[in-house]
Amino acid sequence: MDLEHGKKPPAIAAAELCSLKDKLVGLRPVLLRAAAVLATAVAAVVMGLNRQSYTAVVAIVGTRPLRQTFTAKFSDTPAFVYFVIANSIASLYNLVVLLLRRCIVQGRAQHLVVHRMDMVISFLLIIIYRLNDT
Repeated sequence: MDLEHGKKPPAIAAAELCSLKDKLVGLRPVLLRAAAVLATAVAAVVMGLNRQSYTAVVAIVGTRPLRQTFTAKFSDTPAFVYFVIANSIASLYNLVVLLLRRCIVQGRAQHLVVHRMDMVISFLLIIIYRLNDT
């Protein structure tokens, strides 16, 4: 309304708005890391505890069917083992970064340290994948 009547908004409101914006922008990486911790931890736990059974008729003797129950676990397939290991490492790493976020040097140096640690963890996951692939 004030702008329509030719008045400028007070400078205090603009400063508070900039301060709030800076706080929200600074909170974004924390929220993304927290979401990553939650998602990877849940994925690792669900896959690690998952066990599926299937009962199939393998033969019919006379009039009685012979049934066999097949049970599958995540450890039966190397890709699922890698999935659980990678998600466990990623969730632990993101949790450590969240907890140590205040201990790391603030400012641009903090971003460089976190980016380098991200690259190291990505390299580690690639190595685990290659070892699991053989």
